[in-house]
Amino acid sequence: MKSNVFSYNPARSKSITNRALVLAALFGGKSFIQSAPYGDDVNAMIEALRKLGIEIDVQEKEDSRDIVVNKKIDLKEKYSNKVIRINAKNAGTTSRFILAYAATLNKKIILSGSAGLKKRPIAELVDALNQLGAHITYEEEAGHLPVCIHPQVPQGGTINISMQKTSQYASALSLIAPFLQKKTTIKTTGDRRSKSYFDTTRTLIKLWSKDNVQKNRSKKITIPVDIASASYIIAISVINCTKILVRNMILSDLDAEKEFFKYIKKMGCDVGQTKTGLLISPPRKFKPLKKIDAREIPDSVLTLAMICALTQDKTTISNVSHLRYKECDRLLAMSNELKKLGAKVQLKNNTITIGRGEKVDVEARINTYDDHRMAMVFSIPKSIYPSISIENPVVVQKSYTKYWEDYRKTILSLNKNFILVGMPGSGKTSLAKELARLWDYSFIDLDETFVTKEKMSIETYIQKHGWESFRKKESKILKTFKPNQRIIISTGGGAILKKENISVLKKLGIIIYLETGASQLTTHLKKDSKNSRPHLQKDILDKLKTIEKERIPLYKAIKDISLSPISETKNKEYDIKRKIKNLENQLFYCHENDSYRI
Repeated sequence: MKSNVFSYNPARSKSITNRALVLAALFGGKSFIQSAPYGDDVNAMIEALRKLGIEIDVQEKEDSRDIVVNKKIDLKEKYSNKVIRINAKNAGTTSRFILAYAATLNKKIILSGSAGLKKRPIAELVDALNQLGAHITYEEEAGHLPVCIHPQVPQGGTINISMQKTSQYASALSLIAPFLQKKTTIKTTGDRRSKSYFDTTRTLIKLWSKDNVQKNRSKKITIPVDIASASYIIAISVINCTKILVRNMILSDLDAEKEFFKYIKKMGCDVGQTKTGLLISPPRKFKPLKKIDAREIPDSVLTLAMICALTQDKTTISNVSHLRYKECDRLLAMSNELKKLGAKVQLKNNTITIGRGEKVDVEARINTYDDHRMAMVFSIPKSIYPSISIENPVVVQKSYTKYWEDYRKTILSLNKNFILVGMPGSGKTSLAKELARLWDYSFIDLDETFVTKEKMSIETYIQKHGWESFRKKESKILKTFKPNQRIIISTGGGAILKKENISVLKKLGIIIYLETGASQLTTHLKKDSKNSRPHLQKDILDKLKTIEKERIPLYKAIKDISLSPISETKNKEYDIKRKIKNLENQLFYCHENDSYRI
């Protein structure tokens, strides 16, 4: 097991940020929300509150932002008798909390959202608000957005609300309850799913209570780390036998998903609190869980399910029915996509049973269903099988804008080796050198290592001892390298011809095949002044075509990632950067939205 520790600075909690924003708007005065995360959901909340008359100033920082919520603007003066239209985008939390908040404003407000959000149920919250005295009607399909909030403020009273599908209905009502005319009692009914999130809401309300936030007195809160978002990077580290320090993670009553750590401890991970964060060490072997109760971990349960699918024979996860009412039907989505990886999955009533399969489809294409958590959870198996592809990876923008950049840092922290294979003249050496520089890896050129060791050129050695002896020596050098040495190896074009080399290379690390056409290779080789390819000195094009027939099937069989050829320019440095960008998009997706630059 590697002894290095990956230091990880995770995203902050969007769920706590959105609750804090609504509370700041309700209580008035000035509130300082520090270290809030970036993301579409928080942006949607800020935009909605601004439209509803709240003055919000955002101060950008590198990994987070500080938000100042100030005085209310007079809606009568700003909008007169106009209808206020709010678009909650694809943010479920925003739609539910803003619906409750807007009901208290005595204005006509139309609340809508994306096509995906319109499919999600809202009827129970609308019914509850109407029972408390609001007047809310549906604009299109009953039970779904868009809705019209008419100018009729709810008075309050006693209300029953189910937490079977989500705790956010109860949280939305709790946020506005202190501001209703009558004393308001919220009684939760049914099987209490996600109760931990409801408890977080009540804890925040206490922090913002009138006793603590007096007139003209400011309120400050620092947003804690988001456990659910951090769980994916944690899982990647421990699955790949690497210790991880989750910086700034201090577990408290505000952390709704903290039971996640109870389960990874049961699997054998060591979890310890330090002054700078949470230190998590992987087990030598994952212990079987057998059973998981998802009641209090509605988001991080996906991470636990994935760890089980990759490490355990059979695990049954109960109390999962609420996962059907998220950004997508996550139960069905997980079942469909895990099966693509070869996992054994069975859905039954309120449970999902998962077990690792005998064979993984290492080239599976994962559908994310426009759900940020589906993209992030399937990055866990991608860390082991890099040829897995995740469709629409930018969907993570909803909650974790820098996820793929953090994923890139995590993968490179694992110290995996990368091996470049391909035809002679395909540019393996120049690309490997630049990758080593960019990723802070050691660079190994297999041919140069041979020359240094034998103290003669490859051409001279072959003339003296023949090809068979050369291949044996080449194989012997390959066997001196070990996995996880943080090296990038540029191999000779024929290294894959010896059968035993193939198994050695597969064990060493991630194999990247540089695809290049024979005509392009001919141009490269004619410029090659090293005179180091004795078999390609005459009739280059014909020989390359013959070699291609023999070698290309072997490259394709051994590769983890294929790098397609590019239309080259006269600027070699620029072309290498383009190749690296294409490669990093396959490995890390960090260039998908141009948020990362080489």
